[in-house]
Order: sequence, then C-alpha cells, then structure tokens
Amino acid sequence: MKQWLLKLFQFSAIVTFLLSIAGFWGELSYLLEITVHFKWQYLAIGCLISLFFLVRGQPVWLIFSLCIVLLNLSFVLPWYLPANGFSQLARSTNTNSNPLKILLANVNIANQNYADTLDLIQSTNPDLFAIVETNQNWLDQVAMSGVFPYSIQSPNAGNFGVALYSKFPLKPVNVPTLPASTVSRVQDYHVAATVEIDQTSVTFIAIHPPPPITAVLTNLRNQELQIVGDFVEKNPSATVILGDLNTTMWTTAYRQFEQHTNLKNARKGFGILPTWTTRLPLLFIPIDHILIGSNFTVLDIKTGKNLGSDHLPLIVELAQF
Repeated sequence: MKQWLLKLFQFSAIVTFLLSIAGFWGELSYLLEITVHFKWQYLAIGCLISLFFLVRGQPVWLIFSLCIVLLNLSFVLPWYLPANGFSQLARSTNTNSNPLKILLANVNIANQNYADTLDLIQSTNPDLFAIVETNQNWLDQVAMSGVFPYSIQSPNAGNFGVALYSKFPLKPVNVPTLPASTVSRVQDYHVAATVEIDQTSVTFIAIHPPPPITAVLTNLRNQELQIVGDFVEKNPSATVILGDLNTTMWTTAYRQFEQHTNLKNARKGFGILPTWTTRLPLLFIPIDHILIGSNFTVLDIKTGKNLGSDHLPLIVELAQF
C-alpha cells in the first residue's frame, strides 16, 4: 500500500508539472491554453505533494515538487503584492475625488433568481452596474428597480447581451464590432458610453466575448479583444473596461490585451479573486475583470455573494487622482 501511494504521488507530480508548463504554448491550441487557467490549483497540489515527499524522505521528488510550487507561485503571488509597491492605504489617501462604486455581474440567462441581484444592487448602491450574459427579462428586472436613471444595452447580442446602468448620464460611444459569421451571428459583444465624473470624461466599456471552448470561438474571443484594444489605444481618454473576458490573467490573449490597452487589472494587490464557476468551487478561476487606467486607484475590490449564476459578481471602489 505504501509503495502504491508513493507511485500515485510521483505520477501526480509529473502530471501537475506538465500541466503547469503546457500553458506556455497556449497560443498553439485552445486546449493548451485551457491548462493555464488553474495556477492556484497547481500551487495547492504542489504544496500537498511536497509535504508528502518531505514526510516520506524523498529528496529528489521533493525538489521536483518544490519546482512545481515555485513555478505556479510566480504567477499567483504577484496578485497579492501591493500595486506599484505602495500600500492600499497610501494609495487611497492620494486621491482627489469621491469614490466611484461599480458592480459587475455575469447573471447567466438561465438564472431567474432576480431578487438576489436586485438586493445586491440595493445594498451596495453602485454608481454604475455592468451586467453581462443577460437577456430582456434581466434588463426589465433591473429597469424596474428604479435605481439607475440611465442605461445602454447591446441591441443584437442574444444570450451574450451586455448592458451598462448608471446614475450619471451616459453618452453612447461607437466601438467597432466583429462582422457577422456563420459560426456566430452575434456582433455586439460590448457596449460603451462616456460619463462625466468630477469634470473628467471617462469611457466605460462592458464586454463579454465568446467562450474559448473551440478553436473558432477562441479566435473570435481574441478578435473581439483586439477590436476593443484598438479602440482604447486610439482613444487614450480615461477608460474602464468591465466584463467577463472568458480568460484568466495568465493567458497570452489577456496579457496582450492589457498591454494593448495600457490598462491595469483592478484586482492587482487584492488577490486573484476567482469568480467562475460557482458550481465547481475547486475549479474556481478569475475570468471576470475590471481594467482601469493610470488615472484611477483602487480603494477596494471584492467578490459578492452567489446570486444563482455560475459567476460571482465583482464590486469595486475607484478614485481618480
């Protein structure tokens, strides 16, 4: 039995190591990209395996398993370190505006638990609410809440609908869309609007690109990120991007998008904050994101309670410098 257990942990170490490095070639295949999303899980498994080999007195396998730990720690740890080397308190005391509270929620069209989402809106009292993977039923429910006098919705996105609700007047912004294709007739994966906040014009873009579950859909997701990235690059005003990007921070597609837009993830310094999937907590990964420009600082960001969707909402407080 002891020998069988040793073999099992050795096999687990090899598999975890291979999965940990497979994502480096994620651009070659959407299947390889999928392996990159589970960095904290590989880290946890690596720690467990290392402890086993330490107790069993297996120095070679211990070193190997520690390599797994260090490799994945290098991806996870930076998200817990203060952004730009400053403490959150120091950052929060160097702002010149009132906090801006934003709520982002992928509500899942199959979810009809409207009450919990409306309760969250009432309790958090956000200035802006970005809702993705929505349909007309959800839009009607939010409209009836009476919280937001202004809104803008994607007109033809079907089950991938996105919308922005605001306490501030919204001025629609025309961001180019993907051409319709035989694979996906959805074009409006995003909506955008400009808001005047403390005498500053800020562009908010709510986005929900296709899920990368096939090579074709992965390519469509990347094209959508490219189009939005091009727009932000050519319009360097203050920008905030909110949505389910269908990618974690560790993919090449995400890193290129962040560099393209010159925006930073609001969760930096607050942890990885996994948001999907609530149905399999051990596979929780962070695919819902809020990206902000350098003129913003994050006062707080956290996940909200389970609303009946397969995603957790994100709640963020921002301030402008």
